[in-house]
Amino acid sequence: MMHIFLIVGLAALIFVVDMAIPLGVAGGVPYILPVLLAYKFEDKKAIPSVALLGSILTILAFFLSPPGGELWKVIFNRLLALFAIWVVAIACIKNKNKQEKLYTLTEALDQSPNPVMLTDKDANIEYVNNAFIQKSGYSEDELLGNNPRILKSGKQSIDFYKELWQTITSGKVWVGNVVNRRKNGAFYSEYLQIAPLKNIYGEISHFFSLRLLDKQRELAEKDVNKLTHTLDQLSQAVLMTDRDGFIIFANPAFEKITGYSLNEAVGMTPSILKSGKQTPEFYKKLWGSVISGKPWRGEIQNLRKNGELFWEAVVVSPVCNDENKITHFIALRDDITLEKEKELHLQKIQEQVMSSEKLAAVGQLAAGVSHEVLNPVNIISVQSQMFQRKNKEHSEIQKFCSSISHEVGRIQKIMSALLAFSRKNNPKLEEGVFVDEIERLLDLIEKEYKLGKINIVRDWEDKSLSFLYDPDKIRQVYLNLLHNAKYAMPEGGTITVGCRKIEKEGQGFAQLTFADTGMGMSEEIRSKVFEPFFTTKPEGEGTGMGLSVIHGIIQEHGGEISIESEEGKGTTFTILLPLLRDSNL
Repeated sequence: MMHIFLIVGLAALIFVVDMAIPLGVAGGVPYILPVLLAYKFEDKKAIPSVALLGSILTILAFFLSPPGGELWKVIFNRLLALFAIWVVAIACIKNKNKQEKLYTLTEALDQSPNPVMLTDKDANIEYVNNAFIQKSGYSEDELLGNNPRILKSGKQSIDFYKELWQTITSGKVWVGNVVNRRKNGAFYSEYLQIAPLKNIYGEISHFFSLRLLDKQRELAEKDVNKLTHTLDQLSQAVLMTDRDGFIIFANPAFEKITGYSLNEAVGMTPSILKSGKQTPEFYKKLWGSVISGKPWRGEIQNLRKNGELFWEAVVVSPVCNDENKITHFIALRDDITLEKEKELHLQKIQEQVMSSEKLAAVGQLAAGVSHEVLNPVNIISVQSQMFQRKNKEHSEIQKFCSSISHEVGRIQKIMSALLAFSRKNNPKLEEGVFVDEIERLLDLIEKEYKLGKINIVRDWEDKSLSFLYDPDKIRQVYLNLLHNAKYAMPEGGTITVGCRKIEKEGQGFAQLTFADTGMGMSEEIRSKVFEPFFTTKPEGEGTGMGLSVIHGIIQEHGGEISIESEEGKGTTFTILLPLLRDSNL
């Protein structure tokens, strides 16, 4: 709207000026200025409309302007003004048409599934379309002004690129396969057509590179022969690669399972599905098997395009030619995510049942043995003390008796822990605010821990959680966890305690977390931490009963405890305790 007012106002101003000067002056020529302003409009129809307005005002001024000059000069000036107005208008319309064609061409290239690149004669990138950006993994800013060598994979020789460059600089089109490297380091194969573009003088000014996905699809279909149609009908995902591992075919089931279309997958390697859950040794063994001519079978946890983890049962088989040489690999893949989740859940339940049975058996054994052991131990302790008092002058006897007392103390400590573990008394449950209980405990030990360069961080998402628990036993749980965390961080670190509400299978739970930044645990140690008498501490520093007792306390409260840990990255305990039914979740 502002442009319209500006054009009309400018035309009116020119008309007023034209009316004020004699006819012998070419006063109509300035009407080219409104025409140039009309060029700014998106609609090119505005250009001839403004030119027509300028023409009308020029002719009108011929009759209304003050006289002056000879008639032939007056007519010549008016015709000159009309000529100038329409020459500028026609030039603007032509330029507008060219811009529209260029815009249409650019849009078509941007929406093309085939990656496109345009470079200047020195191979500096001037344009890439969206498909090229998606395929290479680089942003537009990273590509423009750069050289295509940014994609070099090292898979082609110097002579390969030399022959390519000689072909296109001589004015010929080069066509062939190239293995490139994405920004993330993944290799992918492309079938390219690179053509030189010449200017009006016949000199090469640019190079146009087109990735021929349709040609790749055609080559892939030739390689996988006439069975393609059959493979497309399978509900099982099928993936075929060349000998170097580059994908040349994938059926619709592969797209459905992984989220990658054929155009996205072709030229890439199966590593686009890597989740990081398998070790390099896993893939080395897989590759070693198929490259030796043997099929490989196994289960792999992969990553869909949307970032979701899933499980696959995979069979990878080599495909040989008439000379018994491997030319391709074909993989049959079944999505077994649901089955695997059920299996892992069942396995977890079985482990919990076995653990509970084992702890129950140990508890029964401990209850029977503890009293029988403690009686003779107490007699030994009394006799040792009496013997020590009667021989105060003998240093060797004193040392010997002190050693006996120390070991007796260890036995009594272990047996007391066993008795506590074996007791199946119902916890004295009280309704209370959990965070308040733990805060009182942390206030007691925080100063001591700070001396050891250990900071305690609170991460209370909800401080108002209220549920039934035995305060003494819950304090015992946290004291054990705090003590273990302190032991795992001899040089200091951070302990983070948290609490939040969650819902699991329709029931509300308080999720208590306890994380440290200590030395962490290996998978082998992690699987045994709740077993009685298992400890990583030196002899005499621990009984191995602490976490077993904690496990029992949590079970008494109707909850569950789990552990996550990695060597060098700390440990996190997660405890779930049921909330009161009237707790608002």
